[in-house]
Amino acid sequence: MAGGVEEAAGAGMGLAPGRLVEELRREPEVAVNWLMVYMTYFRNFVFSVARYLYQSVGLRAAVMQLGNMVEEAIQSSFHVQRRAAAARGLRLETLDDLFRLNRYCHEEAAARLAPLGIEVFRVGRRGDSYYMEASDCSLMRAAEELPVVKVFPVALVSGLIKGLGYRSRWLSSPRELGHLCRSVREGHTARPDYVVYLDETVEPPACRIIVEPLRCPP
Repeated sequence: MAGGVEEAAGAGMGLAPGRLVEELRREPEVAVNWLMVYMTYFRNFVFSVARYLYQSVGLRAAVMQLGNMVEEAIQSSFHVQRRAAAARGLRLETLDDLFRLNRYCHEEAAARLAPLGIEVFRVGRRGDSYYMEASDCSLMRAAEELPVVKVFPVALVSGLIKGLGYRSRWLSSPRELGHLCRSVREGHTARPDYVVYLDETVEPPACRIIVEPLRCPP
């Protein structure tokens, strides 16, 4: 889910993401340990890139560049998600399928990963909207020092949605919805099937990611 390399992990890197699914079925404890390594490595890499961009080009440009990089990386590695679904006998064709898979992952991983400081998001649906939430998001704490990283989870989810074949648009703030609607109405931007953003009514360190169809006033 987090990387773009499936088969060729470097020396000392351990299991490639494609094999993690198989190992999770055979040896859950080993797989969880490697999952922690991959998640920690990827997060540290994202933080390093975010800090470099922030210092080099400023907040707004850094958010755009980091968000697009994360979205593209996740979309290009979506085949790993499909393998995870197949390993559980699940299809992966719609958003319902995607969030159903993440529910299973939550049930399996929460007890093991939460004590390690790695948040596991709860997922749910309200009408035609979806949400992912956690009561203690380390990214929200990190954003106090490095605000660029707030774009990471929304870009990641947007990349997953694009991997399914939908048109998705991540937003650095729900306040951008008005501008997006105007751009779509004026023909400058193709209308996305879904928009992804952080719910700004949630007080840190909790966080909630919203996934919903684009709704524009007539």
